[in-house]
Amino acid sequence: MNFKEFNDDYYGYGLEIYFGAKNLGKFGAISTNMLKANGLKQDVYAASLDWKAILGSILIEPNRTEAITKFPQIIRDIALILPNEINYIDLEKEITKQNHANIKSVTLFDIYKNENQLGKGLKSYAIRIVFEDMNATMEDKLIDGIMEKINQKLSDKFGAKLRE
Repeated sequence: MNFKEFNDDYYGYGLEIYFGAKNLGKFGAISTNMLKANGLKQDVYAASLDWKAILGSILIEPNRTEAITKFPQIIRDIALILPNEINYIDLEKEITKQNHANIKSVTLFDIYKNENQLGKGLKSYAIRIVFEDMNATMEDKLIDGIMEKINQKLSDKFGAKLRE
Protein backbone atom coordinates (compact mmCIF):
# COMPACT_ATOMS: atom_id res chain seq x y z
CA MET A 1 0.00 0.00 0.00
CA ASN A 2 1.04 3.56 -0.68
CA PHE A 3 -0.19 6.90 0.61
CA LYS A 4 -0.34 10.25 -1.16
CA GLU A 5 -0.99 13.59 0.53
CA PHE A 6 -3.86 15.74 -0.67
CA ASN A 7 -6.17 18.57 0.37
CA ASP A 8 -9.44 19.79 -1.04
CA ASP A 9 -12.51 21.81 0.03
CA TYR A 10 -13.66 18.99 2.33
CA TYR A 11 -10.36 17.81 3.76
CA GLY A 12 -7.92 20.43 4.97
CA TYR A 13 -5.24 17.77 4.96
CA GLY A 14 -5.37 14.08 4.22
CA LEU A 15 -3.87 10.96 2.76
CA GLU A 16 -5.18 8.95 -0.17
CA ILE A 17 -4.68 5.18 0.09
CA TYR A 18 -3.45 3.23 -2.93
CA PHE A 19 -2.91 -0.44 -3.62
CA GLY A 20 -0.67 -0.31 -6.66
CA ALA A 21 -2.43 2.21 -8.92
CA LYS A 22 -5.88 1.52 -7.42
CA ASN A 23 -7.29 4.21 -5.10
CA LEU A 24 -8.83 2.54 -2.04
CA GLY A 25 -10.00 5.69 -0.28
CA LYS A 26 -8.85 8.65 1.74
CA PHE A 27 -8.76 9.97 5.28
CA GLY A 28 -7.77 13.13 7.06
CA ALA A 29 -8.70 16.28 8.93
CA ILE A 30 -11.82 18.16 7.88
CA SER A 31 -11.02 21.67 6.55
CA THR A 32 -11.47 24.69 8.80
CA ASN A 33 -13.97 26.18 6.32
CA MET A 34 -16.12 23.05 6.54
CA LEU A 35 -15.89 23.07 10.36
CA LYS A 36 -16.95 26.74 10.53
CA ALA A 37 -19.82 26.18 8.07
CA ASN A 38 -21.18 23.45 10.36
CA GLY A 39 -20.60 25.34 13.62
CA LEU A 40 -17.88 22.97 14.87
CA LYS A 41 -15.12 24.29 17.10
CA GLN A 42 -12.94 21.22 17.45
CA ASP A 43 -10.93 19.15 15.01
CA VAL A 44 -12.86 16.48 13.13
CA TYR A 45 -11.35 13.60 11.17
CA ALA A 46 -13.03 11.49 8.54
CA ALA A 47 -12.39 8.60 6.19
CA SER A 48 -13.96 7.61 2.91
CA LEU A 49 -13.23 4.05 1.77
CA ASP A 50 -14.04 2.30 -1.52
CA TRP A 51 -15.04 -1.13 -0.21
CA LYS A 52 -15.37 -2.67 -3.68
CA ALA A 53 -11.78 -1.65 -4.47
CA ILE A 54 -10.58 -2.90 -1.06
CA LEU A 55 -12.29 -6.28 -1.43
CA GLY A 56 -11.04 -6.55 -5.01
CA SER A 57 -7.49 -5.91 -3.81
CA ILE A 58 -7.78 -8.56 -1.10
CA LEU A 59 -8.86 -11.12 -3.67
CA ILE A 60 -5.87 -10.24 -5.89
CA GLU A 61 -3.29 -10.50 -3.11
CA PRO A 62 -2.62 -14.13 -2.15
CA ASN A 63 -2.38 -15.00 1.52
CA ARG A 64 1.20 -15.15 2.67
CA THR A 65 2.62 -16.41 5.91
CA GLU A 66 5.94 -15.67 7.53
CA ALA A 67 7.80 -17.45 10.24
CA ILE A 68 7.75 -15.66 13.58
CA THR A 69 11.18 -14.73 14.84
CA LYS A 70 12.27 -15.68 18.32
CA PHE A 71 14.42 -12.54 18.48
CA PRO A 72 12.99 -9.15 19.53
CA GLN A 73 12.13 -6.41 17.10
CA ILE A 74 13.85 -3.05 17.54
CA ILE A 75 11.66 0.03 17.09
CA ARG A 76 13.09 3.46 16.39
CA ASP A 77 11.03 6.62 15.96
CA ILE A 78 12.32 9.72 14.24
CA ALA A 79 10.69 13.14 13.96
CA LEU A 80 11.78 15.14 10.93
CA ILE A 81 11.25 18.77 10.02
CA LEU A 82 10.97 19.25 6.27
CA PRO A 83 9.44 21.45 3.57
CA ASN A 84 5.66 21.18 3.09
CA GLU A 85 6.03 19.99 -0.51
CA ILE A 86 7.79 16.76 0.52
CA ASN A 87 5.43 13.75 0.57
CA TYR A 88 5.69 10.93 3.09
CA ILE A 89 5.74 8.31 0.34
CA ASP A 90 8.98 9.81 -1.01
CA LEU A 91 10.57 9.52 2.44
CA GLU A 92 9.35 5.95 2.85
CA LYS A 93 10.76 4.99 -0.54
CA GLU A 94 14.12 6.54 0.33
CA ILE A 95 14.24 4.71 3.67
CA THR A 96 13.32 1.34 2.16
CA LYS A 97 15.70 2.01 -0.76
CA GLN A 98 18.51 1.68 1.78
CA ASN A 99 17.77 -1.99 1.13
CA HIS A 100 18.81 -3.06 4.58
CA ALA A 101 17.51 -6.60 5.08
CA ASN A 102 16.62 -5.87 8.71
CA ILE A 103 14.13 -3.05 8.02
CA LYS A 104 10.78 -4.78 8.51
CA SER A 105 8.44 -1.78 8.25
CA VAL A 106 8.32 2.00 7.91
CA THR A 107 5.21 3.81 9.16
CA LEU A 108 4.10 7.42 9.40
CA PHE A 109 2.40 7.96 12.78
CA ASP A 110 2.20 11.74 13.18
CA ILE A 111 2.07 14.88 11.07
CA TYR A 112 2.56 18.22 12.78
CA LYS A 113 2.20 21.67 11.26
CA ASN A 114 2.79 24.87 13.22
CA GLU A 115 4.51 27.85 11.58
CA ASN A 116 5.24 29.43 14.98
CA GLN A 117 7.21 26.42 16.19
CA LEU A 118 8.58 24.88 12.98
CA GLY A 119 8.89 27.87 10.66
CA LYS A 120 7.07 29.00 7.54
CA GLY A 121 6.61 26.33 4.87
CA LEU A 122 7.70 23.50 7.18
CA LYS A 123 6.01 20.47 8.72
CA SER A 124 7.08 17.58 10.90
CA TYR A 125 6.65 13.88 10.22
CA ALA A 126 7.08 11.29 12.94
CA ILE A 127 8.14 7.98 11.41
CA ARG A 128 8.47 4.57 13.04
CA ILE A 129 11.04 2.13 11.66
CA VAL A 130 10.87 -1.48 12.83
CA PHE A 131 13.97 -3.64 12.55
CA GLU A 132 14.03 -7.41 12.80
CA ASP A 133 16.60 -10.16 12.36
CA MET A 134 15.34 -13.72 12.05
CA ASN A 135 18.67 -15.20 13.17
CA ALA A 136 20.03 -13.05 15.98
CA THR A 137 19.34 -10.28 18.47
CA MET A 138 20.21 -6.98 16.85
CA GLU A 139 22.74 -4.76 18.62
CA ASP A 140 22.09 -1.07 19.28
CA LYS A 141 25.37 -0.22 17.58
CA LEU A 142 24.16 -1.74 14.29
CA ILE A 143 20.78 0.03 14.50
CA ASP A 144 22.46 3.35 15.36
CA GLY A 145 24.62 3.04 12.24
CA ILE A 146 21.62 2.30 10.02
CA MET A 147 19.66 5.21 11.51
CA GLU A 148 22.60 7.57 10.97
CA LYS A 149 22.75 6.58 7.27
CA ILE A 150 18.97 7.03 6.93
CA ASN A 151 19.07 10.47 8.58
CA GLN A 152 21.95 11.54 6.33
CA LYS A 153 20.16 10.37 3.16
CA LEU A 154 16.93 12.15 4.12
CA SER A 155 18.86 15.30 4.96
CA ASP A 156 20.81 15.24 1.69
CA LYS A 157 17.87 14.44 -0.57
CA PHE A 158 14.96 16.30 1.10
CA GLY A 159 16.58 18.82 3.45
CA ALA A 160 15.07 16.96 6.43
CA LYS A 161 16.31 17.87 9.90
CA LEU A 162 15.82 15.88 13.08
CA ARG A 163 13.23 17.49 15.34
CA GLU A 164 14.38 17.79 18.91
